[in-house]
Amino acid sequence: EASTAEATGTDTLLGRPVTKYRVRGTIFDNRIPFEGDVWTTAENIVLQVDGTGQVDGFRTPIKVTPVQLTVAPVDTGLLAVPATFARARLSDGGYHPQD
Repeated sequence: EASTAEATGTDTLLGRPVTKYRVRGTIFDNRIPFEGDVWTTAENIVLQVDGTGQVDGFRTPIKVTPVQLTVAPVDTGLLAVPATFARARLSDGGYHPQD
């Protein structure tokens, strides 16, 4: 998630036009502080990342370089709720209100 992002140029990656941004913010699920360049498509697909992150007090390089991109319609069957879906009961023991 970017706290700041400034467009610095355009390019083509994997056959797609992209905008290069200079970004400061956090990256990945564990919210690592990040500063560097991020290339994204008009659909906000991140195609490349090159910068540094702060992990346990140490600066470390972060590079993401995909080698293939396929954009296609989503199989709606993958998004359907299974017929056997049911909401868990409190007595099932899997309920965690803090989640």
